[in-house]
Formats: sequence, structure tokens, C-alpha cells
Amino acid sequence: MVRLNVDQMSRSVSPVNPGAFPTLSITLLGIGIFLMAWFFVYEVTSTKYTRDWKKELLIALIASIFLGYGGLFLLLWIEHHDTLSKLQFILQLVEYILSLASSRSSLLTESISLNNKNSKNYSRPQVDRLSHVDGLYKRAEQLTLYVKAMHFLSSALCLARDTLKSGKLHPTAIVRTAVSDLNNKYKYCLIMCKQLSTQEELVSRDEMKGVPLTADKLLYLHAIELCLNAASLEFFGKAQECVQPYTEAQVLFHCLSQQAMTDCDRLILQQYREAVERRLHCLQNQGLTMTNEPETSANVTS
Repeated sequence: MVRLNVDQMSRSVSPVNPGAFPTLSITLLGIGIFLMAWFFVYEVTSTKYTRDWKKELLIALIASIFLGYGGLFLLLWIEHHDTLSKLQFILQLVEYILSLASSRSSLLTESISLNNKNSKNYSRPQVDRLSHVDGLYKRAEQLTLYVKAMHFLSSALCLARDTLKSGKLHPTAIVRTAVSDLNNKYKYCLIMCKQLSTQEELVSRDEMKGVPLTADKLLYLHAIELCLNAASLEFFGKAQECVQPYTEAQVLFHCLSQQAMTDCDRLILQQYREAVERRLHCLQNQGLTMTNEPETSANVTS
């Protein structure tokens, strides 16, 4: 299975900037070495020989060691936290994708019911054909979304495996829970894909040939719909209810912008994401926040 570049996908929205911490660690170590050298030079060149320069040099050496190890520990902790944030980001993103896939099934049921109600205006064969084609398309949408979710989950599981082996990620209870959730969602998506793909009519019907259908397009249209719904809720004074759809749209736009094939598409998607972020900041300034807000991470590598 093709592994997506989750590194590019989840770059950005977290207040944590992991790239600054290796520099901080090196800086702390450098300060410790500088202090040790300064004490040594000062004591050697000082005319006050009554001072115990050996003792002070030992203190400087111990201080430099503590500073160096403190910086290293900080770096390791940040790498662990950063990787865990990436896994949690993928979990939240996949949850949004699975929710959209589930809604396709609901739309299928509603469409069949609506066609049955309108059967008086059309002949029975026409109604059956419309319902059948619509059902095929909805199932094809579901299959596309489940495959997309599997790609993300596969990349996240590979990331967890590699970082656990390298020691950057520690097997804490939270990490084990996150990896277990990733694995369970992957198995669920695999089962759904098998069920949908075993329907021969889904791939053999002439009505489905030549129909453009991509997961990115479905996610884009869903993000636009979320923004419209959130804006209408905000317009009618339901500000608290619009935080969640804005947050979901922000994550989807960010994911799509990092996977855009052209610079023009990437720029447009980034502008959409920034516009949603501005609305979220305004709502946050009003004291409105979403419970269990997803923590997006920076630089998820796979």
C-alpha cells in the first residue's frame, strides 16, 4: 500500500515548534562548556591564589554536565511529545474521514426513500435505475474515503513503529492507547473496503465508468459544506455550535493544502485554512472553545 507523506500533511497548526528545541539543547550544552572554560581561565589568570580554583572548576564542570544532560533530556521529551501529537492528529483526521464515509451511507438511505416517494411521477424502471446508480455512486464514495483513511493510518503506524525502535517515542500508556486506536481503525477500514469492493456491480456497471471520484475532492467539498454550515450557525447566534465544524474544516483544509499537486491549489487551500483559523481565533477571544479540540502537530514524517 502506498504510504502518504504525513510529514507534510500535518505541518503547522500546533503552538509547539519542535525545530527550536534541538537548537535550545545545543545552546544549553554550549553555555555549560563556556562556563567551565570561563572558570578555568579566570582561576588560572587570577592573582588571587588563595581561592580554591580546583573546587570552583569542579563546580563548573558539574554545572556544564547538568546543563548538557538537561538539554538532551528536553530534546528527547520534545521528540516524544511531537511524535505522539502526530499520531493523535492522524487519529482525529481519520475520525473526520470515517464520519464523512458514514454519512454517505445515510445519504444513500435518504436517497432511496426519496426516490420511492417520487415514484408516482416516473415509471418504476426509471426509479429503480436512478436509485441503483445513486446507490453505486454513494458506495463508491465510501470505498474511496475508506481507502484514503487506510493510507493515513498505515503511514501513522509505520511512524509509530520506526520511532519506537529508534527510541524517540516511548511506550507510555498514552502511546499504547494511540497505537491501539490506529490499529483498530485500520482493521475497521480494511473490513469496510473488502465489503464494498466485493460488490461486483460497483466495478462492472457501465454507469460508473468514467465518473471522476477522488477522496481529496470529497474532503474538499465536505470542508466547504462545513464552513457554510458553521457560518449559518454563527449568523443565527449559535456561536458555540459552529466551533466544531470550523475546527474540522481547518484540519481538512490543512491536510489538503499539504498534499496539493500544484502551487496554485496549495495557495488557495492555505488561504481557506487561514480564513477559518481567523474565525476560530475570533470565537476563542469570545471565550468559545471546543471540548476535546484536536491537537494538530508539526512535521509528521513517514
